[in-house]
Amino acid sequence: MTAAYAQEIVKELEEKTKGLFFLSETDYPFKVFSCKQQESFPEYLYTLSGRPATDQSEEISLSYLFKNVTSLQEKQNPKEAENVERYDELMTFLVDTLKELKVYKLGDTHEDIYITGYTADGQCVILATQAIES
Repeated sequence: MTAAYAQEIVKELEEKTKGLFFLSETDYPFKVFSCKQQESFPEYLYTLSGRPATDQSEEISLSYLFKNVTSLQEKQNPKEAENVERYDELMTFLVDTLKELKVYKLGDTHEDIYITGYTADGQCVILATQAIES
């Protein structure tokens, strides 16, 4: 496994999240990037977000993060049904591909959300988005 492996995962995550928005009071796109080394979380995420380290930080499960999307069982709207399938595929890919998978929410009402994990060769991959919850 090499850095190319991490690049392949990043590329696949970019494809899986293209046109997919995280649903909250405002919908935000996903951003994908990698780190060359293991980082200390959530401290590193404060640096990425530009937030002060005194802002609230919460670690949650991946299933909890996506609960609103994956619980749309009616699927009356074809676009909603497609999004449910895409989120299911994204969750499966993350769980199957990354080790030490964690989700961090920084902030209170306007949240920065980071899904972090490591490739088999130890490179960090981060999927980031935002949410507004009042």
